[in-house]
Amino acid sequence: MEYELSPEDYEDVNQVNKAVKLSDLEKIIPQAYAKAWLISTSRKNTEAMAESDEHSPSILRVNRVVCNFQEFYDTYGIKEGDGMYVPPEERIQIW
Repeated sequence: MEYELSPEDYEDVNQVNKAVKLSDLEKIIPQAYAKAWLISTSRKNTEAMAESDEHSPSILRVNRVVCNFQEFYDTYGIKEGDGMYVPPEERIQIW
């Protein structure tokens, strides 16, 4: 399934970007953001929500946001070939 970013996703990237830039906790911010969105749901429920809700499912709101920050790669040792790796030229950049 191809995933298209919603306006809320871009705003999430913007807010995490601000938190990382203003914080000495660069490595903690992505983890704290993920924990804030942590929920337990079934794949069926997530798929139904994706069809009916204008907001992205929580897992995508986290994964598609944190994968735009080098701090995420540095913290978790993510490298090319890993499932959440996004090439630098494809990462969302907020000025």
